[in-house]
Amino acid sequence: MAEIDLAVAWEWPYDAGFVERLAGRAESRGLRVLPITPDNLTTALEDIAAGRLRLRSLLDRASDARPEFIPLTRHAEGAGAEILNPMHHQDRACDKARNHLLLAAHGIPVPFTVIAPPFIRDPSPPVLPAALGRPFVVKPAGGSGSEGVILDAETVADVQRARRTFWRDRYLLQQRVYPRQLEGRRAWFRVFYVCGSVIPCWWDDVSHAYAPLSPDDEVRLGLTGLGPLARRIGELMALDFFTTEIVLGCDGRLLCVDYANSPCDMRLQSQHHDGVPDAVVDQVVDAILRRVSCACEPATAFEESYSPVFAAQWRQ
Repeated sequence: MAEIDLAVAWEWPYDAGFVERLAGRAESRGLRVLPITPDNLTTALEDIAAGRLRLRSLLDRASDARPEFIPLTRHAEGAGAEILNPMHHQDRACDKARNHLLLAAHGIPVPFTVIAPPFIRDPSPPVLPAALGRPFVVKPAGGSGSEGVILDAETVADVQRARRTFWRDRYLLQQRVYPRQLEGRRAWFRVFYVCGSVIPCWWDDVSHAYAPLSPDDEVRLGLTGLGPLARRIGELMALDFFTTEIVLGCDGRLLCVDYANSPCDMRLQSQHHDGVPDAVVDQVVDAILRRVSCACEPATAFEESYSPVFAAQWRQ
């Protein structure tokens, strides 16, 4: 039987740089990483079912977009592999309305928000309280990235137009938060939570450009609250790997404005102007590999007849 320490299920072409970096750093630690793509998924499932392949842990970056990967995650889970992130936790974390209510109930500072029901269930116009302000943000509870998001809504008509777009989904009508300026930067942060480690980054919400936030600057600029907020969100969401957006508002409060994004966009900044700084990607990779190292001893070597099936396909 071939045993590996970490399988990475992925299907987005832009994940290639991250997966290659993960595999390379794993090799230097004596850990074996097996990338599983749509090209070799069927072979992997057959080998798992036949007892030729055992996964000790799985980083799932595919089943949310490609349902054919769901059996892989279920097989791995059933065999006792550690899953990052567990599928049922990942599914729950995709609901921004649920997340808002969960975080607010546990004292996480979040913007004033009205949750509108699905248009198909209740098409009546929602009441817009004065506390919502103008303009305000409208976003679908199940959306990803910026799909369906309106940043400058002003009227009920704007809300109703948005609600008709994803008419089966709930919508968040959220107070717009304006960041404080810190040494010429917008005080908007995207914080990575990775297997217990917290990695905060500057993240410009206009340009979407990242920059590392050094520990010294975190202390000097009074941003030490970022880490505890991200860790608490990780506990509440029961996720191993996600990002959260936190803003230092003009009133001096840290507010969580986008609760848990997963799978994380891990495009490298050396390849994409709005990608994650390469040094931060390495920190993320190291945090994942620390978890994998703690979970198991390094796996035995692949059988020679087995490993080329995978190695040749994912590198193409």
